[in-house]
Amino acid sequence: MTTWEKDPAAAWEPYSPARDGAWDLARAAHLHRRAGFGATPGRVAHDAKAGHEAAIRAVLEGDPEGPGGRSRSEVEEIAAAMADSARRDPSLGRVRLAWIFRLLNNPHPLRERMTLAWHGHYATGARKVENPLAMLEQIEAMRSLWDAPISKLHRAMIDGAGLQIWLDGVDSDNEKPNENLGREFLELFALGEGSYSEADVKAAARALTGYRSENRDDLRKHVVFDPGRHDDGEKTLLGRTGRWGPADLVRIASAHPAAARRIARRLYVTFVDDVEPPPAALVAALADRIRTPGDVDVRQGIEVVLNSRLFHSEAVRGRRVKSAVDYAVGLIRSSGWRRPTPDPATIDVHLTRMGQTLLDPPSVAGWPGGLAWLGAPLLIARANFAAEVTAGQGVESHLRGPESEGRVSPAEWAAAVADSFLAGGRSRADDIRAASPKGRVEALRLVASFPEAHLA
Repeated sequence: MTTWEKDPAAAWEPYSPARDGAWDLARAAHLHRRAGFGATPGRVAHDAKAGHEAAIRAVLEGDPEGPGGRSRSEVEEIAAAMADSARRDPSLGRVRLAWIFRLLNNPHPLRERMTLAWHGHYATGARKVENPLAMLEQIEAMRSLWDAPISKLHRAMIDGAGLQIWLDGVDSDNEKPNENLGREFLELFALGEGSYSEADVKAAARALTGYRSENRDDLRKHVVFDPGRHDDGEKTLLGRTGRWGPADLVRIASAHPAAARRIARRLYVTFVDDVEPPPAALVAALADRIRTPGDVDVRQGIEVVLNSRLFHSEAVRGRRVKSAVDYAVGLIRSSGWRRPTPDPATIDVHLTRMGQTLLDPPSVAGWPGGLAWLGAPLLIARANFAAEVTAGQGVESHLRGPESEGRVSPAEWAAAVADSFLAGGRSRADDIRAASPKGRVEALRLVASFPEAHLA
């Protein structure tokens, strides 16, 4: 990273094959691992041939159909039906299954990548919220606003029941403002440490008063804004004085110079490197590119990163550790698993064993990420997942996609999957040939066992 830190502006310039190294299979695979959850060998080869501009554009826009052949409309129809089932008979399990189905099948994996990133950014724990529909609404808002200006996402999260219950906003009124939501909003969501004062925390807490919960005929807890509970007095917030409320807090915070740096840091950790802390110079240079008058342009940030020299450099290859979701979903999507894909309920159980229960991060800071994913018990759980998900009748045939229909040997197929799924730029073709797997199940388990399988 040292070279890029010396010239941070150059790091975010557009990648050029002539200057920065040829666009090839390794770079195409890297794009899909980082911007989504991996892609089939055939898709990676197609994008390597199509060129970097076409490949990046396709990632940003999504595909007509998912990896299992379902059209975008079919995926949406099934996912909507699963969400409706969760609404009729609410449970966290149903909400998680609907999301796992999307992770496995969405033709626009970048949208799910960012939904997962925002889930870590506005980390909300279901164990305290105890409201499956509030969690469903929060995730759906994150998916809908995945690339929206940050002020829109901030406002949707603050108005949502999930974050309000999680951070005690519903217990905050004009007589006794609760500082929890205001503090976390400034520190974790909007600005970051060192960008606000204790006086700002108190002012933010007062601005956020007025939310309360109420029960309705649908037997679920709703959160509404009650002006009678709101402190409408004058407040000085981040240097500006007025009778501020929730919308004003979002507007003022989103226009603060630190707002772009906070989101630039999130994008850096999501797409570039989560092993080492993001270098301040690189974060600042990216922030300069996404700061707009009064807001932060998330879409612009994603496009800058995915097109950048830094993103496509070998220096960042393998510098992100796969989360449990990355590992499980990536193994299935990269292998071209034909329908039916593994049961989302099975994946849900294994995600918990691998340390990532969706909708229930361990703290308001989300999952620690990085090397924390590589503890011995978690690696054992990953090995158990790979063994169990490939067990049972029919799996061998499900791994024989239309790209090959069995015309290549298990070793050749595994080498192609390895080039897509593994990070680090090292070919494992010789190791796979030496192991001489007898079938695709054995071959996929071999690929999943390599150390590079845990890096993106």
